[in-house]
Amino acid sequence: HAVLTGYFYPTMLKMQYALGTALAAAYNDWCAEHWLAKDPRLLGSIQIFARDPAGAAREIDRMASHPQMRQVKLPVVGDIAYGEPHFRPIFEAANRNGLQIAFHHTTQAEGPYGMGLTYMERHALIPVAVMPQVISLICNGVFDAFPNLRFMVLEGGFSWLPHVMWRLDREYRQGRIEVPWIKKLPSQHIRERLRLSTQPTEDISPHQWESLVDLMGTDEILVFSSDFPHFDFDDPDAAIPKALPESLREKILWKNAAAFYDLDIPPSRMAAE
Repeated sequence: HAVLTGYFYPTMLKMQYALGTALAAAYNDWCAEHWLAKDPRLLGSIQIFARDPAGAAREIDRMASHPQMRQVKLPVVGDIAYGEPHFRPIFEAANRNGLQIAFHHTTQAEGPYGMGLTYMERHALIPVAVMPQVISLICNGVFDAFPNLRFMVLEGGFSWLPHVMWRLDREYRQGRIEVPWIKKLPSQHIRERLRLSTQPTEDISPHQWESLVDLMGTDEILVFSSDFPHFDFDDPDAAIPKALPESLREKILWKNAAAFYDLDIPPSRMAAE
């Protein structure tokens, strides 16, 4: 299987809400007709115009009946924190339709001082824009309100996750009276239901890979992504070190994704893989 995420984000429009919703619907129809219909191994992502949560929920309901649609795609833009109550209709729609949630940065995802003056600076700042979304979802109770939802962060790095887990747990222990709706340690929520894609992989040694996984406390968080056809896409044979233990490498390359997307892979296929 391959999960298609696309690169089309009507949510970047800050006006003309009806147009944004129409563009999302047109894209979803086009993707279903020109991609998903060609091969059952292709899985889709429902694009929405998130600034209109009610309209986004209607679009999720409309497309959710397609058997190859597996997730709702939420773009990371600088002025939206998806944990805020205004966006609950989106998660409610994904939840009632058995879909997962995926996040991907956009050119509106910035650091605290903007996106920098060069592509290098802007690309290095992407994790800084992604981390607040994870914090917003947990602190505002989205994980607790929708216990069946799972969340995927695409192309946002992954070496930052242990720090966020530790910091959130620390803040929760000393300030939980402020957030009584959070019923678990944030790190437990993350381990159980947050997944991070590997592209672009960090330039680290196999030993450092294993150390990071150990700091995360589980080997089920990292999921391979290629970012094809971008110029910096990752080849699975090169990006995920072959020196890693085979059980860990298999989890990263496909098993974690299969579990996240509820893919029923026959035992014979698993043996062949």
